Amino acid sequence: TCFDFIISALGSLSMSITRDIEQEAAAWAQVDDLASRAEVAAAAQGESIGIRARDGEFDPITFQDAISALRSRSYEAELPAIVPEIKPSNFIVAFFRFLFGPPKLSASLLSDRDVLFCVAKVPLDHNEVVSERMLQTIYMRLTGADRFMPSRGPHWDSIGFQGDDPATDLRGVGVLGLLTLLYLCTRHRDIALDMYKLSRHERQQFPFCVASLSITRI
Repeated sequence: TCFDFIISALGSLSMSITRDIEQEAAAWAQVDDLASRAEVAAAAQGESIGIRARDGEFDPITFQDAISALRSRSYEAELPAIVPEIKPSNFIVAFFRFLFGPPKLSASLLSDRDVLFCVAKVPLDHNEVVSERMLQTIYMRLTGADRFMPSRGPHWDSIGFQGDDPATDLRGVGVLGLLTLLYLCTRHRDIALDMYKLSRHERQQFPFCVASLSITRI
């Protein structure tokens, strides 16, 4: 009967939802376990487990604090190398750009634009406190870890870097790559966690952090 069909359909739907919930719970349990497994792997290689969070200068860093620190930094070495805008090759190109091109950036924002271009030229230095705090905060927000991990080790592979040292993957985008990841992981952590979980799916695997760096480079 129609009633029996509806009951059967609801039963099938309930079983499907239950399976989905169980799979989601298992996936999140895997994410929650990443930090402890990474610590064991690091210890097996003779590395220190890391410095617990909230130890003065090694506290996690907010996006706003990172921006403020990067703005106050000197970029004398990087400024000559940046090309913030491409000048028109001839008068006709300049004329059409004037008529139909994008609006000019406000003069008050030009310095921030140059800072971002310079930040992209700054390599990751594990001895530099701000960039190291950015890197460690990204790891903590994604895995739920409560401590800073060793600067090099297999644990970085678990969040989507391609090797034991994130500095290698950051060569193309510099610290700007960390800044965009930090923004995602602190300002939109729910989205970041969903993307991170998807990156570790058995059929949808991709290196989460490297994918973000590739988008930043574009």
